[in-house]
Amino acid sequence: MPDEEVRRLYPGPLNPPSATAPQDIDDLLARLARVRREGYAESNDEANRGVGAIAVAVGDPETGEEVSLCIAFPAATITDAERATIADALKDGARGIATITGDPLFHPLLAE
Repeated sequence: MPDEEVRRLYPGPLNPPSATAPQDIDDLLARLARVRREGYAESNDEANRGVGAIAVAVGDPETGEEVSLCIAFPAATITDAERATIADALKDGARGIATITGDPLFHPLLAE
């Protein structure tokens, strides 16, 4: 979703659920830019204390359906290497789906 659409979804101040969640729209858009660049999102203590999650999104341009593949875990029990392994596995899964559906938004990440 383009930044302009995100701004329309959140026209007023954000109400962050925690200190580690995006604190304002500019913070949210900066995080989304990183997600777009890296192909996955990561959350640590954002919505639930002690919980981390890594997710990817992929869609079907023909049907308009979009899905997220996500792994949640106790944040204190996972290493940086394990986080990287999870992110890579999720991106591999999304690449497979994007190849089948022809998701043009995920396509630039297919070559990674």
